[in-house]
Amino acid sequence: MTSTKLELVSLSKSYGKKNVINKLSLEVKAGEFFVVLGPSGEGKSTLLKMMAGIEAPDSGRVMIDGQDVTDLPPNKRNIAMVFQSYALYPNMTVRGNIEFPLKMRHISKNEINRKVIEAAKLLKIDEVVDKPVTKISGGQKQRVALARAIVRNPSLFLLDEPLSNLDARTRFSARGELKRIQRELGQTFVFVTHDQKEAASLADTVGVLHQGSFEQIASFQEIYDSPKTRWIGDFVGDFPMNFIPADGHSEMGFRPEWASLVENGTKGATSATVESIERVGDVYYLFCRLQNGLAVTLKGADGREIGSTISFSIDRYNTYDKPASKDATLVS
Repeated sequence: MTSTKLELVSLSKSYGKKNVINKLSLEVKAGEFFVVLGPSGEGKSTLLKMMAGIEAPDSGRVMIDGQDVTDLPPNKRNIAMVFQSYALYPNMTVRGNIEFPLKMRHISKNEINRKVIEAAKLLKIDEVVDKPVTKISGGQKQRVALARAIVRNPSLFLLDEPLSNLDARTRFSARGELKRIQRELGQTFVFVTHDQKEAASLADTVGVLHQGSFEQIASFQEIYDSPKTRWIGDFVGDFPMNFIPADGHSEMGFRPEWASLVENGTKGATSATVESIERVGDVYYLFCRLQNGLAVTLKGADGREIGSTISFSIDRYNTYDKPASKDATLVS
C-alpha cells in the first residue's frame, strides 16, 4: 500500500477580511508528483508556505510522514523548498551553493564532496561546479537550486513556480529534466504553477485551486476531458471550453476538437460566423460567433475567410447544470 507523504487537514488562512485558503484538505502519496494549478491570486504560494512552515494556518493541520508538523518551524520539517528566484548566493560558486546546507550540518568534507558530485551529475551540472553562479545560465541556476535541495535528502520537495523565469525553449527542456530527476530520486514533489503545460507534462495528479479550495483533483487529462465545474472548463485548456444552451436547465460544454466542420445546410448542424483565425502548426482555430451572440472556438484542418458562415456538428460534449452560473457543476 502506498503511504501518505503529506496530508493537509481542513487548512484555513485569512489576511484581514480576505479568506485565502478555506478548509482545504489534501493527501499526497509518497513518490507522487503533485501539481497545484491555478491562476494568480488563488492562494497557491500561501498554501505552499503553510506546507513549509513559513506561514502558519489560522486553523487545520499539516501532516508529513504521519507526524503533525503544524507548529514546527521550517528547519524542523525536513522539507526542501525551491523558489521562483532560485535564492542562490551570488558570491559563491556552484559548488559553494550546493554544499552550503551540508556545511551548516557539520558533515565531513568527504561526505560533502560525494553528495555534491552525485547531485551535480544527476542534474548534469558537474562541468560547471567550480564556476561562479553569476556566470551560468538561468537553466543551470535552476538546477543548482534543485541540487542544493537534493543533497539535504529531504522528506518532501516544495517547488514554487521554479521554471517561470526561464525562456520558453529552456523551460521546455527543464520540464523533461525535472520529471526525470523526480523519478530517479523516487521523492515526493509538490509543485505550484499557473502554467497548464507544466501541469500536463509533470504531474501524476493535479489539484485545481479556486476560491481557497481544490475544485478538482485528478490527472490533467481527466480534468481536461471532464472538468468538474464550468469554471474549470473555462480555465483549463489552450482555449476555453465552449458552452451553449442544451435546454432551460443545462448547457453543453465541448472542446474545439470535439466538434466537426460540416457543409453548410447539413441537417442538425449549427451555423456560425468566423470572426478571427489563429494558426498553430498545421491546425487552424476559428473564433466564431453564433446567431444568438455566443462565442465558440472550433478546430479545422484549413482556414476560412473572416466573415464567412460555417457550420459544425458537436461529436462529444459534457452536460452542466445552472447555465447562468460560472460554478455550474458537471452532470454527465
